[in-house]
Amino acid sequence: MIEKRNIIFIVNPHSGTGKQKGIEQLIESNLDLSKFHYSIKYTERKYHATVLAQEAVKTGIDIVVAVGGDGTVNEVAKGLVGSPVALGIIPGGSGNGLARHLGISINIKQAIQQLNVLDIHLMDTCELNGEFFLNVSGVGFDAHIAHKFDVAGKRGLLTYGKLVLKEWFSYKPKKYRIRTEGLDVKVNAVFISFANGTQYGNDLRVAPLAEDNDGLLDLCVLERFPAILTPIFIFYFCINQFYKFPYVKIYRASSFDLELENSKLHLDGEPRDLGNEIHVQVIPNSLKVLRTA
Repeated sequence: MIEKRNIIFIVNPHSGTGKQKGIEQLIESNLDLSKFHYSIKYTERKYHATVLAQEAVKTGIDIVVAVGGDGTVNEVAKGLVGSPVALGIIPGGSGNGLARHLGISINIKQAIQQLNVLDIHLMDTCELNGEFFLNVSGVGFDAHIAHKFDVAGKRGLLTYGKLVLKEWFSYKPKKYRIRTEGLDVKVNAVFISFANGTQYGNDLRVAPLAEDNDGLLDLCVLERFPAILTPIFIFYFCINQFYKFPYVKIYRASSFDLELENSKLHLDGEPRDLGNEIHVQVIPNSLKVLRTA
């Protein structure tokens, strides 16, 4: 007889656009119950998912599945990092960046079925001024949009897209200083992304060549460029060739120090303000995750 794994689903009932409604029935009908004992818990407030994940580690759970968007995934993973417990993801957010990067279906039924395969992968995680992130974080325009999106009221790709269109041409690039071993440069940039995974979400890949277990961050810099080239920039982005746009530079290292003109940033899409000097570093092979082969 195969020993069953203990799996817990941590559901954010307010995440994204409500894709997680009816999750109980979908789990019951699509999870392989010959392999798993499962339970479901619901978040009640911000950061509650981290507490629930930490409790799961203490009680001998094998797998904790985050049901929600990138913010929920971040909170759950924060409670699992460095432990033997694996992270699973059922994407229910607006962008679902890490889920897409890991090859997890954005169809909830199919994502639950993928859990049955149990393909466990060790990935790096990251710290920025002591704060945790998994996938893509950054400063500049994307952080500006993350702060606007957080108070927009409505979620979803349509809201995000409207904000980008509204803010793009009025946004002024900011000055940054980037330092790491063998590098000390000052740039005037539209944004700088710290990429452990490949994409923000919705298949917008800011670092198509990034690997999540190489011990390195891809620091992606979009330098100030003439507005007339915006259609060309969008074309490069849409065909997942962002790094080939002439005003893009990508640096790879295990850690970076930055000085910022503007202290706004985002961690896995969640807005933060952590001051005008930041240190970001990789924590190698620090999290078990379930992904597609």
